[in-house]
Amino acid sequence: MNISNALQFFLVSFCISLFSCGYSQGRNEKKIDSLQAYGSVTLREKGEYQKLILLNQQIIRESEKINHPKGITKGYINIANALFLLGNYKESLRFLKLAEKQDYLQHDYRLLDALYIEYGKIYDQVGFYTKADESFDKAIQYAKKINDKDSLKNNSLGYVYCWKALSTKIKKLPDSALYYLHKAYKAEPVPSTAVNISQKYLELNNIDSAEFYVKEAWKKIIVNPDLKYHKAAALWGFADIYLRKKQFEKALDYYQQSFEIYRQMDRKEDMRTLYQKMSATYDSLKQPEKSKEYLTKYTVLNDSLNTTQKQVLNISVDGFLNEQEQKNKSSQHKLYYIMGSITVIGVILGFLGFQFYKRRKKEEKVEIYDLEQKINVAYDEVVQLAKNNDPAFLGKFSEVYPKFCDKLLKINPGLVSSELKFCALLFLNFSTKEIATYTFVQPGAVRIRKNRIRKKLDIPSDQDINVWMHEPNQ
Repeated sequence: MNISNALQFFLVSFCISLFSCGYSQGRNEKKIDSLQAYGSVTLREKGEYQKLILLNQQIIRESEKINHPKGITKGYINIANALFLLGNYKESLRFLKLAEKQDYLQHDYRLLDALYIEYGKIYDQVGFYTKADESFDKAIQYAKKINDKDSLKNNSLGYVYCWKALSTKIKKLPDSALYYLHKAYKAEPVPSTAVNISQKYLELNNIDSAEFYVKEAWKKIIVNPDLKYHKAAALWGFADIYLRKKQFEKALDYYQQSFEIYRQMDRKEDMRTLYQKMSATYDSLKQPEKSKEYLTKYTVLNDSLNTTQKQVLNISVDGFLNEQEQKNKSSQHKLYYIMGSITVIGVILGFLGFQFYKRRKKEEKVEIYDLEQKINVAYDEVVQLAKNNDPAFLGKFSEVYPKFCDKLLKINPGLVSSELKFCALLFLNFSTKEIATYTFVQPGAVRIRKNRIRKKLDIPSDQDINVWMHEPNQ
């Protein structure tokens, strides 16, 4: 029985034993806690977000039947996390608000820590960097309050320190980012954190330190071969170092080893990024056909993931969310009715409550509008990658503007990744001088490339090439 089938058998058996048999409430609560701890984590690691959402919907309903508030609260947070991973930040926030309304939450520091980590991740993604930083700080404070006897305290601290280090506000400050990454590694010295430290040193062009920490990660992996995710991350780290050293053959070999592990784990998001990295590496090896082959694989998988995410969002999340929100509203309405039937003060309170509700609805509309306006904040990151001549630039650009490269390739399927990268720089309105500076060539060479691109894409000589680059994306 392979891992996937074993997991499905476990989940099905667990659900049947939990939801169909007449066990005591205490035993059922333990089963729910175990199912959330094991099942949710495993499904998340495999990227099976649809099953993750459905599982926690069922757990929430069963927890409501046996009055198990921990299962309800953790279920909301797990669903919020899955929706975040799918890029549905608005719905994710609504589930976090539901979790925040649970009285039980105030008695569980681990769940409070998890709640504010999710808030921080969402705020960081949509550009509310200060709010994100504040949320991560809250999460750190709650993680510190977790009982020292709790075996997961260090895990919680390591996790939130790592997220804070990788947040947009902190990662722009290398010293601060390394400070929090080292705190994360001290709290829980897991290989993946060592790899993150290695990557940060590599960004600072400190190759010796980058190699030291990725080797530290590898030492831990050798003695524990079950750490497949960490092994894949370490191999990826080695590959990035070899790429920086311009040892392209070695870099490609390590990228392929990492890819194979992620393929076995069915982690499609990581496979997608590695396709892009291998395409860029083949381009450096002057193998345009292989570069194009892997760029095509990247595009196909990227389209497939986008389609899958849209399908996942059609699994009655809205219906379930409305159902849960309605239950909260119904409880409040009952309370208002009882108070209103006692004295006239109840009527006044009801009027005030209605005014508050209208004001809150207005504030929510403003908040949603602000979030939508901030979604495209990734533009700044793309520009910075371009200025740094970072190999990850084209992949990140393709995530932000997914249709751009596809439409250029429809015009001329023979374009290679280096030409697509050049077109992306033109799309971002970089001048000839800026492109020359960031790619370390002479302005004359940039003008020659512009003329070649004009011919390959049949761009009229009297049309501004930077303006034209926006037309395929309209």
